[in-house]
Amino acid sequence: MEIKMNKEIRDYAETMFFGLSLRQFLFSALGCLLSVGIFFLFRSDLVLQILSYVAQTERDFMKQRQAEGIAAARKRGVHFGPKRKELPAGFELARKNYISGIMSVRQAAGSCDMSYSTFYKRCKEMED
Repeated sequence: MEIKMNKEIRDYAETMFFGLSLRQFLFSALGCLLSVGIFFLFRSDLVLQILSYVAQTERDFMKQRQAEGIAAARKRGVHFGPKRKELPAGFELARKNYISGIMSVRQAAGSCDMSYSTFYKRCKEMED
């Protein structure tokens, strides 16, 4: 089987640059230049996005480690926050007077040298 080719096709030769035809070389160079230009155009945004991502993941890891530590401490029975003050000696009498209506909350709290909000909170805790 014989294939006949035109003389023009047989004589066709391309100029080669780095193993590429002229057209391939030009478009490869254009693509590289375009990508480098885009990189330098968005470089500050890219760096900012990467740093933001790293900071956010570090915050997430810190929160996770903190939650694990708190859970482990609670399992061991550790109490968080300041120690509660002991109730004053006259608290029960002041509480009974408050509940019976003899004294107001502020009067009962004043007799115990407590703030009225603390007195009221402690009374509610004793009810529960």
